Amino acid sequence: MISIEELERRMQPGAYSVKGFLGVGEKLTVITERDRSVLKELGLSYELIAGRLDELLAASIEVRKEKVVVGQFEIRLERFRGFQLCPWSQEPDFQQCKMGSGVQYGSIDWEITNRKIKRSLSGPGLIVHLVRDHHFFEGLGSPYRVDPLQLAQLLELA
Repeated sequence: MISIEELERRMQPGAYSVKGFLGVGEKLTVITERDRSVLKELGLSYELIAGRLDELLAASIEVRKEKVVVGQFEIRLERFRGFQLCPWSQEPDFQQCKMGSGVQYGSIDWEITNRKIKRSLSGPGLIVHLVRDHHFFEGLGSPYRVDPLQLAQLLELA
């Protein structure tokens, strides 16, 4: 088991990510509690919101094009040769995190536009795993944060 202190160290800018999973000085438990409250207020589960995002990314990856339209959603992917390591990985020098469903989209970033409501949002592919398996949308100070309310609205879950 990884301590909160070690996770927060891994999540700081320059550790497991150049720009960080948390902003400088942010506390993991404060961020996760804040986001848990948002989902509770919306009546949504982590699994539901991550599952819907997973469906859209999977459909987009399957087509193997830069831009894909799935219903009212336009999905653009940016693919990378390497992959983003999950900070919860038990053996980060040897393997990716295996919690839950594991990491499926650690080498992509995405932008999804809901053409029906004219809203767009972008984020890292790793967010599916982080939300579903670790209940983490990234820190308020991270440029990779995917706000749970904005994501729920984009996916028309709220």
